[in-house]
Amino acid sequence: MEFRSYWFATGTPTFLIELLKKSDYDLRRLESIEIDESQFTSYRAGNSDPIPVIYQSGYLTIKDYDERFRIYKLGFPNDEVKYGFLNSLIPYYTSLSG
Repeated sequence: MEFRSYWFATGTPTFLIELLKKSDYDLRRLESIEIDESQFTSYRAGNSDPIPVIYQSGYLTIKDYDERFRIYKLGFPNDEVKYGFLNSLIPYYTSLSG
């Protein structure tokens, strides 16, 4: 009878972790990302930008939209997703520094 991160436990984002490793993406940028409309469709294989795939997988969501400049601001949908996703990346990033 306690709340836990059940949604995140249903799947491990290993393919996203591999994509982030290959792109050497700065994880600090995941907190607040701004993209234009064209980037939503650039999730095809071979693309070095991991953001479209992370968005399409549901780990990021639209937080705001700037109508004037047609820019979308993305972020984690909630803390469960944020901490689950980032915690799955910690072992890889900490092993790089050691």
